[in-house]
Amino acid sequence: DSTVVRSEVEEALSGVRNYAIQKPNTRFLGVRLRKIVYCISNPEKNRFPHSWFRKVGEAPVVISEAKTQNTMNQITTLLKTKGCFGSQVSYEIKERHGKDASMIYHIKPTLRYKIDEVNYVAKTAEVAPLLEQ
Repeated sequence: DSTVVRSEVEEALSGVRNYAIQKPNTRFLGVRLRKIVYCISNPEKNRFPHSWFRKVGEAPVVISEAKTQNTMNQITTLLKTKGCFGSQVSYEIKERHGKDASMIYHIKPTLRYKIDEVNYVAKTAEVAPLLEQ
């Protein structure tokens, strides 16, 4: 049934957002206020208010290829641990207004493999009763 398959894949992908290594700047009422405060400061000046702006503000997040690859590897590992072997993960960068961009990960999970039966074979007669327990 396709709904069962869909729910299994959704279950496998639950919490996938937590695996993103690179997080965007925080927003307050739709505005990246802490980034604006940080950018107001002059990095060459280490006295008040510039040092305070840098302390309270949030440095702009710069997209890193290495962090993006690490995130893709972590998502792939997550899918493997959930039984979705052979899944594909890719990404694209969508540029928005000027220097702003967003990272979009495309995940194509496979169906989950399930263990149908497990058989244990004992090489010695002493081990066989232990395996049956």
